[in-house]
Amino acid sequence: MDLARRDWDYIVVGGGSAGAAIAGRLSENPDRLVLLLEAGGGDFFAPIIMIPGLVERAITSRKLNWHFAGEPDPTLNGRSLTWAAGRVIGGSSSINGMVYGRGLPADYAAWVAAGNPGWGWQDMLPAFKKLETWNGVAHFSRGDDGPVHVRRFNETEAACEATMQAFINAGVPYVEDYSIGISHGIGRTQATQRRGWRHSAAFAYLRPARRRKNLRVATNTRVDRVLLSGTRCTGVEALRRGVKIMLRASREVIVAAGAIGTPKLLLLSGIGAPDALAAHGILPRHELPGVGRGMNDHVNIKISAFVDTPTYNTARSGLKGLRHGVDLIARGRGAVSLRSANPAAPPRINMPTLSSRDDVDVLHEGCALTLEMLHAGPGKKFNARIYAPAAGRMNKAALLEFFRETAALNWHPTSTCRMGPNPADGAVVDSTLAVHGLSGLSIADASVMPAVTSGNSNVPVIAIAERAAGFVAARNN
Repeated sequence: MDLARRDWDYIVVGGGSAGAAIAGRLSENPDRLVLLLEAGGGDFFAPIIMIPGLVERAITSRKLNWHFAGEPDPTLNGRSLTWAAGRVIGGSSSINGMVYGRGLPADYAAWVAAGNPGWGWQDMLPAFKKLETWNGVAHFSRGDDGPVHVRRFNETEAACEATMQAFINAGVPYVEDYSIGISHGIGRTQATQRRGWRHSAAFAYLRPARRRKNLRVATNTRVDRVLLSGTRCTGVEALRRGVKIMLRASREVIVAAGAIGTPKLLLLSGIGAPDALAAHGILPRHELPGVGRGMNDHVNIKISAFVDTPTYNTARSGLKGLRHGVDLIARGRGAVSLRSANPAAPPRINMPTLSSRDDVDVLHEGCALTLEMLHAGPGKKFNARIYAPAAGRMNKAALLEFFRETAALNWHPTSTCRMGPNPADGAVVDSTLAVHGLSGLSIADASVMPAVTSGNSNVPVIAIAERAAGFVAARNN
C-alpha cells in the first residue's frame, strides 16, 4: 500500500512503549484509520529481544538501540554519557531490564502541584490497572485482564536474600507488592514477563492488533517533520526507503518518539524557541520555549564488592561480584537541542548530572546506607571485599570524586516537552496532552512528565499512553 495515497485519521509517530499502546488502543475502533510510524525495525520476536537473559546484548546492540550520546559533562570530569533508546517496534520496552514500577503516589501529587489537575495517583490508577495482567496476589489496585503481563521475580539467590534481610533487620518494612501505593519498604522486583519471555509493549498491544484492517504499522520510516497549516497540524513528512513522503492526518498526529526524539522532531518542525530555531536556519512556525528544556533523569552510583557466593552478576561477568546501586531523581535539569537542521543528525544533549548540591548530598547519604547494609548483610555472610569505591575513599571529598568518575544515568529521560498550564513557564502540552496553541497535535511519552517518577519509567509511560488514547478519542468524537 502506498501510505501517501490515503488520508489517515490518526498518525502515531514512534512505535515504542507509548506509540504501540496508543496505536493499539485507537485501532480498537474499526471506524478509525490508524498509521503507526517507527524509524527502527519491526522484529520484536527476535530471540535477542524475547529472551530475558539476553538483555545486555539487546541493550548494547547498535541495531536495536539509538545510543544517544551526550555532550561532555563538566560535573563528571568531562565524561560523556549515553542514553539507551529502543530502535525497534516496542521501543525501550523491547530492550530494557523489564522492571515494572509505577512510581510513588507522591510523584503524581507533585505533577498535580505543578498545575496538572487530573494526574494524581488515583487518576493514574485506572490506567495502571487497565494496562496490566498481574500474575501475583490479587489486590483491588492491580489489573487482571490488561495487555501487559507482569510477574514478580520469585527466583532467589543467597546474596540478594541476605541484603534484603539486612534492610528488614534495620527497620525497613518488607513489602509484598510495591505497586499498590506503598511509599516505603523493600520487596522483590516485578517484571514485564510472561511465561519466562519478555512481554514488550509491541507484543502486548500490536500482536493482538496485527490482523486489524484499519491499522498499518510502517517500520524503517523516519519522521522528519510535523506539518502545520497555520495553527493546525495536518500530517507529517517522512523518509521511507530513501524517498520523502507527505502523510496526511485528518484528525490528529500523536508524537510518541521519546524524551529525546520528540523535542528533536518538534524543533525540526519549527516548534520551539525562535532564537534556537533561527540558529539552525529553521523558520519558526510556533513559539514554545520549553521544547527540549528541563530534561530529568535518575543518576546512578554502583558500589561493588567480591563475595564468596554466586550472584546475578556471575552469569554476565564470570566474577563473583555483587553490585549495590544508589539511584536518585536528579534535581539537575538538562536540555535536548538540535545539532543541525539535518534530520539525520543526532541531537545535542546537555545533562549536568551532578550540578545540584542536593543531589550530591543525597548520593553521599545513599552510599553510606548502602555500605552499611552491605556490611550487615552479604558482607558478613559472604566475606565481601569492596573494590569500588576503593579503600580510603570514604570521606566526602573522595566520594565526590568517585561520583564524578563513575556516575551514570539510568536511561529514564523525561520532561523535555513537559505538561503544564503555562507555555511561558516552559510547558509544552496541557493536561490533556494537546500541544499548547496548536490543534491536531499531541504528545504522549516520557517527555510530558513534569518530573521523572521514583522508579523505572516504562510503565508510567504506557499509562500515559493509555490516558492519551482516551483524550485523543474524546477530542475527535
